[in-house]
Formats: sequence, structure tokens, C-alpha cells
Amino acid sequence: MKGNNNKTLARPISEADQLSFTNAILDPTYGLLQKLEVIQRSLNPIYDEARGFLTKIESKSPKSTFKLCELGKRTATEVVEEQAQAISDLLYAANKVALEVCTTTSAGTSTGQHYINRPTSKKREAQQAIEHHKMPQISSQLCHKLSNVF
Repeated sequence: MKGNNNKTLARPISEADQLSFTNAILDPTYGLLQKLEVIQRSLNPIYDEARGFLTKIESKSPKSTFKLCELGKRTATEVVEEQAQAISDLLYAANKVALEVCTTTSAGTSTGQHYINRPTSKKREAQQAIEHHKMPQISSQLCHKLSNVF
């Protein structure tokens, strides 16, 4: 697992990698298809119940608010959180399989900072100040040489 932290999928994804990933999903040793089937089986009755709730409130006044509190004899919040966790686990497992069966590259070692750190910034400021002080000297020398030519 530690090795996967510094790997990322090579892009663009080749057709061979797409085929490898598709075969891995269908392969029972990875268990992705089984996880997907479990999620789908648990979502079907919840979906039917939610659709029934929406159908029931269609005829109600739009000024009133209605809240779906219960799904499958449990609180709706609990059911949604559970399904979200199951889907998140499935996506994590799919990513792990993709990193295993597809072409990968090493992820960069960048810290993700999009700005110059303070010591580098101070050094650059000092260099710019030195160059700024040199500029009048250079321009006066250039003007002196040009005046001699013309």
C-alpha cells in the first residue's frame, strides 16, 4: 500500500490499460464486481421507497415542505451515510486495482505549493535590488557610448 502512494496512472489511458482494468473488474479475485452487486442490491429497495415518497408528495402543496426521514426502517441520514461509505470503499478498491493492473508513473515530489517560499523570495528580492541599482550605471554607460558614436 505504501508503494501506491507515489504512483499515478499514466495518461492518456491506453486501450490496453482499459481492457486490463475491465478484465480486473470482472475477475472475482479482486472482488470489485461482488462489491458493486452488494451496493446495487441494497440500493434497489431504497430507491423504490424514495420514488414512492416523491410520488406521494407530488400531489401536495408546493408551499409545504416534506422530509424523507426513514428509509428501510432506519433513519434516512444513516442509510445515506452507509451507502456513501460503501461507494467510497468501492472507488478506493477500484483505484487500487487500476494502479496494480495499469501502466503507472511516479508521482511528482512537489509539495503542491504554488508560491515561492520565503527564503527564495528574499534572495530574489535582493538580486532584483542589486540589478535595480546597476541599471542607472549601465544606462549611463550606454548613453555615453552612444553619444560618442553619433
